[in-house]
Amino acid sequence: TDQRRYSYNEPITIAFANPHASADDWIAIYPAGTGSGGGGLPRGSTMWLYACGTKECRGATESGTYTLGDGTLAHGGAPWPLAPGDYQAFISQDVAAPYPILATSAAFTVVLGLR
Repeated sequence: TDQRRYSYNEPITIAFANPHASADDWIAIYPAGTGSGGGGLPRGSTMWLYACGTKECRGATESGTYTLGDGTLAHGGAPWPLAPGDYQAFISQDVAAPYPILATSAAFTVVLGLR
């Protein structure tokens, strides 16, 4: 992500590189620490979109930058804005759960009020 701390309802920008991209890759937001035991990601991400930029497209996308919360993306899961808490962004593959982790961001925090 472009920051480590966001105010509630502040757009979150995610830039990624995925040199071995496939049409089934997706970007997901989960609570921080999810998947840290090495078993992959469970069903039920907080938000997600395919790496090509929406919930409907399919296509191998090796890199990109998306902004959650700016009104331009149809991201799945919880409604925008993200609830206050600690999160991470992941690149995963849409196969059977637990989903393999291809890449992960540093943890970021969403807070109420001013940063």
